[in-house]
Amino acid sequence: MNLNEAGPSSSAIPCAALIIDAAGCITDCSPAAKELLGRQSESLSGRAVAALIPGLPFAIDTPGYNIAYAVFHAADRQRMRHMALLADGRRLPIDVALGSLTMNGHLCIALTLKPSTSMVS
Repeated sequence: MNLNEAGPSSSAIPCAALIIDAAGCITDCSPAAKELLGRQSESLSGRAVAALIPGLPFAIDTPGYNIAYAVFHAADRQRMRHMALLADGRRLPIDVALGSLTMNGHLCIALTLKPSTSMVS
């Protein structure tokens, strides 16, 4: 199953999720994530996640660090505040939670996104 397929809980609140590979490139994107980022008509596959959410420290040339960072931050289960760059150039404060999972024998990084409800200073 990929993030575009409806699962058994598809009637629940949709999950805005991105799956990235060890190099920090998007391999899958839920429809809710595309909507949140204002990129419904774009393919995000293959794009560097840091181009959409610049504060994330994922770089193409540091795959080992990227995985270690995600695993470390997934353990504390805290959401981190970042600014997403929307397709129209606006910036949106979002909260990002990290996780890791194995897909097709490869370790991947899962990001769940939600609009930030806290006030931004």
